[in-house]
Amino acid sequence: MAIVAGGLSHERAVSLLSGERMLRDLQAVGIEAQVVDADADLLRALRAGAYSAVIPTIHGDIGEDGSLQTVLEFSGVPFTGSSSRSCRLAWDKAAARTLTERAGLAAPQWAALTSSSFKELGGTEVVRYLVEDMDWPLVTKPNRGGSVLGVCGVTSVEDLPSALLQAFAFGETALIESFTQGLDVSVAVVEHEGEARAGEPVALEYDRRDQFDFEARYDAARIQVLAPAPLPAATSKALREAAETAHRVLGLRDLSRADFLVKENGEFVLLEVAAIPGLTATSLFPFSVEAAGWPLGAVFAALLRRAVDRAQSGTRP
Repeated sequence: MAIVAGGLSHERAVSLLSGERMLRDLQAVGIEAQVVDADADLLRALRAGAYSAVIPTIHGDIGEDGSLQTVLEFSGVPFTGSSSRSCRLAWDKAAARTLTERAGLAAPQWAALTSSSFKELGGTEVVRYLVEDMDWPLVTKPNRGGSVLGVCGVTSVEDLPSALLQAFAFGETALIESFTQGLDVSVAVVEHEGEARAGEPVALEYDRRDQFDFEARYDAARIQVLAPAPLPAATSKALREAAETAHRVLGLRDLSRADFLVKENGEFVLLEVAAIPGLTATSLFPFSVEAAGWPLGAVFAALLRRAVDRAQSGTRP
């Protein structure tokens, strides 16, 4: 059994850490596995039938945009997680957010802008037009990406063009959204017998140098995970229901993680949904799963069995 990690995206280091964590958890429940990189050797091994099943733990383009899943689907090798189509949808924040908003899940005020529009319409003028009715401060981020790469906080219109250029370095489209002050909360979703079940909402408190210190999110020395999140029961229930709704609306399979910001008054906004949640020391998916009383190794062992059953039943991997 192969845990596919690494790759060549900007999130390679995070992916390798996730793969190592997955290996330890599977070994703890008696499953033999190995961590393999996403390269030409992987394709040769798949063609040769070297792996009975695959767990993708690659973050970034190849793992979360559906590319790896497409290869696995054509190889016929059982794999955990969502289909290539659903991965592509969840990876595109603007497309995913449009669907989750239609389902009644609130998001921050936001707008999407392409690099070509930014250049052709005049950077300063077009951003002034887009943000004139938005609440300040703002956050810019790549439309497709994770691990806070390319994310910037913005307090003035004059700073917006340079912030957008940083986001465009990671892709053609950038998002501009109103900054939401609140508690960072994530909720894992794991499918059991085909039904999406949310784990416990878990929160992250971290020592920021300023309100836009997003990098602190990935510094284990500066964070504190609160599992479960210190929230009223009604808010926790609403977050679990929202995470399950997002999972279903995006057509995700097996597992996902929904990220929220919860305001002091209990209202919350959905930031994004990850089809391949991180498993590092600062990743909240494992905390959410285990706070619900589900050992992570056992969860993935069950998902592996489900993936094999799909293949044996003739269902596309």
